[in-house]
Amino acid sequence: DLVRFDGIDFLSVPTAIEESGEIKLEKTIQIISLFEDSRDVLWVGTRAGLRWYDREQEVLRALEAVDTESFVSRSSINALAETATGELLIATYSGLFVLSSDALELKRAESESPLQGILLGGVHDILVRGNDIWLGLDGGLSHFNWQTKLCSYIFLTPKTPT
Repeated sequence: DLVRFDGIDFLSVPTAIEESGEIKLEKTIQIISLFEDSRDVLWVGTRAGLRWYDREQEVLRALEAVDTESFVSRSSINALAETATGELLIATYSGLFVLSSDALELKRAESESPLQGILLGGVHDILVRGNDIWLGLDGGLSHFNWQTKLCSYIFLTPKTPT
């Protein structure tokens, strides 16, 4: 659960889903990651998809962007980060996704390199430094340049005992 401190007590933040203009509260969800972007939106990665904190209504809301593959709206969100140009990077077990800065368009991250396939596997963590994006992947580490869209992969193999 997500809780907030109001200066006196810790209060649980309910999760809401809006259906046909009516707000319905969800059951408890497990939160995996938190990220506040440059526009002060608090993004919440859960085992049940991506949410954002509605500060006016004090509820977590589901992402409304078009998610044609349903990976982000229903999958575990392992990590969140923001690019220098304001897009939200979303790490899932199904790959790396990008939410446009206006939060209306959601798509898979794309690479100009032959290593495009590494962005389709499990992404566990993200570190952004300018145009350099480091990804913690299943079995390795990837460096992705946001500007050139080129990526490289570092295989991590366990040391053999000597």
